[in-house]
Amino acid sequence: MDEELEALHKNQTWQLVPRTSNMHVIGSKWVLKPKLKPDGSLDRLKARVVVKGYHQVDGLDYTETFSPVIKPETIYDILLTGSSTALVTTFIQLLSFEFAMKDLGPVHHFLGIEIPQTPAGLHLSQ
Repeated sequence: MDEELEALHKNQTWQLVPRTSNMHVIGSKWVLKPKLKPDGSLDRLKARVVVKGYHQVDGLDYTETFSPVIKPETIYDILLTGSSTALVTTFIQLLSFEFAMKDLGPVHHFLGIEIPQTPAGLHLSQ
């Protein structure tokens, strides 16, 4: 949960403001989604904070809605690879200035493709 809160603050998802008596405060809750290892065992619980939107009142809490074509939070995985470790590291550092990122370690599966590492490099199999 700490990682999720840190990412929300870093990406300036919201601004905290002092509460006043005329505010209609909408609650939130944590939703935990299990992430599994390739063998099916539990790897971790992915935490997300979500607003209780069913408590919102049209005209009080919002006056219009907007749905972008793609929301940044829907991009879960990006696979970066290259022949130059220095260039890949530099690229990751540049992305980190704009996006909350974390290294998930060596890749094992991506988009349904198994990616075992061999002495000769990566082997892709489906």
